[in-house]
Amino acid sequence: RYRTLSLGSRRRVMLAAALLTSPRHLVLDEPFNGLDPNTTRWLGDYLRHLADTQGTGVLLSSHLVGELSRTCHDLVGMGSGRVLFDGSVEDLRATAHHGVRVATTPREEHRLHALLTDAGYAFHTSGSQVEITGRGIDAVAETLLLSGIPLTLLEPTHTSLDDIYFSLTEGH
Repeated sequence: RYRTLSLGSRRRVMLAAALLTSPRHLVLDEPFNGLDPNTTRWLGDYLRHLADTQGTGVLLSSHLVGELSRTCHDLVGMGSGRVLFDGSVEDLRATAHHGVRVATTPREEHRLHALLTDAGYAFHTSGSQVEITGRGIDAVAETLLLSGIPLTLLEPTHTSLDDIYFSLTEGH
């Protein structure tokens, strides 16, 4: 009968079996694989509850960095058998390269690029938008406001945890 169950149902049965004995330590490999979004959220919340209120040691292995960040206090990122990151979720977020996305009118694009180059900003163009990295929105807004270049877009950009993970593991 077990073999006829869907992947998600088999995963639920395996998780239930692991949790039946109220273990002091729990090691789960890809526990979110095959689960629907509601069950994934419930499992993450439940595992966090076990760790926070029951003192259960929970060790998860997963490629779903976003879900891990919701569930775990600390993360260890590995690549090619090496530890690439070891710290809190907040520490991982702090490694993100935040930036600013701007756009101007087509007539002012050349002037915008020249200003950013002269000011020493690191940027790249994506269509009609310019992505500026390594500077906060306040500094960019002040520079552009003082230049008199009209803007059609000014917004902060944020690197996702998945993107941070990929940048850590590139080439490993």
